[in-house]
Amino acid sequence: VKAPEPTQTEAPPTATPAPPTETPKPTIKAVGGVDKVAFVANGDIWLMDIDGGNLKQLTTDGGQKTDLQWVPGSDNEVVYITGKNISIVNTDTGAVDLLTTFPSAMFLETFRVSPDGKQVAISMNSQLYLVPFDRSMLRMVRSRTDLLRMNGCMSYTGSTLMANKVQEFRWGNDPDVVAWLFAGVDVTSGKGADIIQI
Repeated sequence: VKAPEPTQTEAPPTATPAPPTETPKPTIKAVGGVDKVAFVANGDIWLMDIDGGNLKQLTTDGGQKTDLQWVPGSDNEVVYITGKNISIVNTDTGAVDLLTTFPSAMFLETFRVSPDGKQVAISMNSQLYLVPFDRSMLRMVRSRTDLLRMNGCMSYTGSTLMANKVQEFRWGNDPDVVAWLFAGVDVTSGKGADIIQI
């Protein structure tokens, strides 16, 4: 006996699949209201979006650069130390402007502008100075004496704990509170230690 041929049933109609869609890119929130990152690589300052895109080289001199910081209140200026100079680079044009220089300094360790843009901390030759962030006045400064002559200068020198080579300096959210890191001596052990002074 011949087996009956299987009957073919039609599959129920299915909806036409939607074309594949592009996976949405994650939204990256700006940190501190800024959507760009400035950094130093191979002795030059670079700029990029916080997602890593739009990489742009801002300087080409290849010199050592430290204390890179966005100028408070500006979205296109970055201030930094290079050698004994304080310079500002415009992130739109790449133009570099020399703000001030300390030709006779042995060390220029720190240049940090307060969050409100009113003051700047300068550590030179292991002495810390807090002065107004007045660009026209700073352009005329060349020495410790010039800093001390600035109206509103606060200096920490002599034999105090503040007369130490500053490794890092940070302003608090309250500009009346500052902190800095320096190599000192732990009073409990008498051994060398990194110390944070507030």
